[in-house]
Amino acid sequence: MRKVFVKSAVSITCLDTFLKENLEEVKKSVFVEKKLVEPNYKDYIAPAMIRRSSKVMKMSLASSQACMEGTDAEDLGAIIVGSGLGCLMDTEKFLHSSITAESDSLIPPLAFIQSGHNAVSGQIALQLKNQQYNMTHVQKGLSFEYSLLDAVLRIKEGNKAVMLGAVDEYIVHLDELAQRMAWPDELREQLSEGCSFFVLSEEETDAAIEVLEVKTVQTQNLIDELDTLLAGHSLTFESSLSNFVGFNELPVVDLEFPHQVYTEWVGRYFTSSAFGFHLAYDTLKNRGKSGDFCTVLNFSDAQFSSIVVLRRV
Repeated sequence: MRKVFVKSAVSITCLDTFLKENLEEVKKSVFVEKKLVEPNYKDYIAPAMIRRSSKVMKMSLASSQACMEGTDAEDLGAIIVGSGLGCLMDTEKFLHSSITAESDSLIPPLAFIQSGHNAVSGQIALQLKNQQYNMTHVQKGLSFEYSLLDAVLRIKEGNKAVMLGAVDEYIVHLDELAQRMAWPDELREQLSEGCSFFVLSEEETDAAIEVLEVKTVQTQNLIDELDTLLAGHSLTFESSLSNFVGFNELPVVDLEFPHQVYTEWVGRYFTSSAFGFHLAYDTLKNRGKSGDFCTVLNFSDAQFSSIVVLRRV
C-alpha cells in the first residue's frame, strides 16, 4: 500500500502564519479579532486578477502558488479543496445586483462566475495550467477532512502529487445566523476566516511527514476511536508529541489530556482544522524525530467529529 506524505504547507489566518518556517514562533494568544494577516498578493497573483477577485479567491490563489513554490512537485494529479461556505460573498453580490438591476439592463457576470463553491479549485487549476482531477468538498465542519480523505485516495490510486486546500471567509450573515441559533456571545465573537494549502506526495524523503490516519467518527466516541486507531499502529495516546484540538460548533470543554486548542488562536471557521493539520505538520518538522506523531482532533458538532494522525518517518 502506498504511503502519503506532506511535502509543503502554507496558511493565511488571523495570525502572522504565511510562509512562517516555525509556527511555534507565532504568538499564540486568545483570538481577539477577525482581521486576516494577508500577504502581498502581487507577489503571487497577476494585478488584473487581484482587482476582480474576492478575498477568499485571493488568499487561496496566493497560498496555493506559495505552496507549489515550496516543493519540487511538478506533476499534480489532482486539485482538491474543502470549504464550508464556498464563495458566498460573490453569491450575495450577484443576487444583490440581480434584485437591484433596472429592467432590461445587463447584469455583470463576474460575481456569478465566481460564486460557485468550486470556483476556487477551478481558478487554481487555471493558474497552474492543470487539467487533472478537480474537486471541491462541502461538508460543513468536516469539509477539510473529506478533502484530505479524497487526496489520500488519489495518491494511493496512483497520483504522484496532489494539491489539497481548505478555505472559508467570514461573512456578516454568519453572526446573524448564530444569533438565531442562540449561540452564546463568546462563540459568536470567535467567528473567523482563513485558508490552508498543502502538497501531498507519494515520495518519501528523510524526515518525511506521513499522513497515518484520517477518520470521521461520532463525537461521543472520539477518544475511544482514537485509542483504537493508534493501537493499530502500536502507538499510545500518551506518547503523542502534541495533540491539537479544535471546536467548531461546540463550546470548549476541558479534556483530560495535554492538548492545545488551535481555535483559540485563529478563531472558528468551518475548515479551521486545516490549520490544526498545518500545526501538526510544523511541529513534527521542527521538533519531531523518527517515530514521533501528532494528532488533530476536530470537534465539529454534536454528532460527528474527526481524527487525523501525522507521523514523522
